[in-house]
Amino acid sequence: MAELQDRLQAAAKSDPLFQKYWDVVQSWSEQSRYGKHTTDSAQALIEAIGDKNHGVVKWVKGYW
Repeated sequence: MAELQDRLQAAAKSDPLFQKYWDVVQSWSEQSRYGKHTTDSAQALIEAIGDKNHGVVKWVKGYW
């Protein structure tokens, strides 16, 4: 787990857009999915997750 945390920190440090996306994703939680959100907030989450070059899913798939 610590190794993966180190890799996450390195990716965030080397890619500011990935860091921004990671911050967006971390702001959501299981409980927040039941709350009301703006369209912009929801679109930001979708972009942060799915961006083909810098998105969180792309990074996660590298360790899947």
